[in-house]
Amino acid sequence: MSVPVRKHAEGMSLLAVSTINQLYSRMTDRIPIISLPASKSIAQRAYVAKLLSGSDCRIEPEPDCEDVEIMAAAIDIIKRSVSEGHLTADLRLNGTALRLLTAAAASIPGTLVTLTGVPRLCERPMAPLVEALREAGADITYAGKPGFAPLTIRGRRLEGGDLVIDASQSSQFVSALMLAAPTWTRGLSLRLTSSPVSKGYIWMTANMMGSFGIPVETHLDKIAVMPGQYDMPATYHVEPDMSAASFFFEAKALGMKPSLWLTPYLQRSVQPDAVFPVILHEALRDGSADRDMRNVPDIVPPLAVTLALRGVPFTLRGLWHLRHKECDRLEALALGLRQLGFTVECGGDYIECDSRRGPHEKNPLIRTFNDHRMVMAFAVAAEAAGGLRVDCPEAVAKSYPGFWENLERVKSREGNDLGRT
Repeated sequence: MSVPVRKHAEGMSLLAVSTINQLYSRMTDRIPIISLPASKSIAQRAYVAKLLSGSDCRIEPEPDCEDVEIMAAAIDIIKRSVSEGHLTADLRLNGTALRLLTAAAASIPGTLVTLTGVPRLCERPMAPLVEALREAGADITYAGKPGFAPLTIRGRRLEGGDLVIDASQSSQFVSALMLAAPTWTRGLSLRLTSSPVSKGYIWMTANMMGSFGIPVETHLDKIAVMPGQYDMPATYHVEPDMSAASFFFEAKALGMKPSLWLTPYLQRSVQPDAVFPVILHEALRDGSADRDMRNVPDIVPPLAVTLALRGVPFTLRGLWHLRHKECDRLEALALGLRQLGFTVECGGDYIECDSRRGPHEKNPLIRTFNDHRMVMAFAVAAEAAGGLRVDCPEAVAKSYPGFWENLERVKSREGNDLGRT
């Protein structure tokens, strides 16, 4: 069947959407409004579609963050390489750009580019995507360790056709193939050999492609994209970032008085992380949480920190791929929560906490490993609970440069003693 455009994120039921709307309506009249950045996940996919279409579509608002700046600069390098010869694009820590642009650059005849980044980016797995693209006819070589960036890519018109991929490490492997497939001679018939992680982002990509005139067929473990031409609008409007919104729901749940952003966007958002307030509400209502979070991994840091400080025991599962993000987020979360006095068990794909706070460091400096989501999750805790600090505050520039300014606005002027001992 074709993926319907604007399908609710994560395939949310009408009941879930209704719950979100009720949560919003309770707060609308009492809470001032702050702005959130535009979604970098959506914007980066739109930039790739624009590149492959050759259009002059305007993408607005353009997210003001490092990741989108890196993506835009890399696209310029890819385009210039057609006439200038071999060029190198430094993607720094932008994993989305690495995955999506590998497929896009390989599909544009005449490109000759090496995609690289900081050491952590070059540790993130690429072999499933590279092997699938090679099967489609791509010319990609590993410039360093096999299976990882740097990658040297010689673009050509790809054949495409029947491919298979293991998407258990990243849904971006699938999104990258989908976005490039309309330019391939035979399009794409993709079979998933394992259940994908973050599958909501595959739906998001499919919905965006549908809005650009490229229907995507899905049948359980199969995805099909026919050859075609992207029909980009004159202006593509990017919705606000629902991942960023989660940190202000965290602030609200931790007793602060947030100037929470509220709009009707969540009712029709294609972003998986729009479900965060529902998950949080259910955990607080039930007094515990045991959830598989493989499809919404980016909201695990604010969720885990919130539940711990609210005294709600939790087990969050299906998270092996969090070990391959900007840092090993499972270990980073466990370390940070232990610094706050919580007993945490961290396994290969889960994190568990009984949320009973014991002896802990006085005014601990939480190590965030230069990971923007870890910084923001613990920064909200620092403002709500007091007695802790976070390192690497500049890391928020990756996705949300305005975070500190907005956090200043949400702080309770009356103060609270949540989590203090």
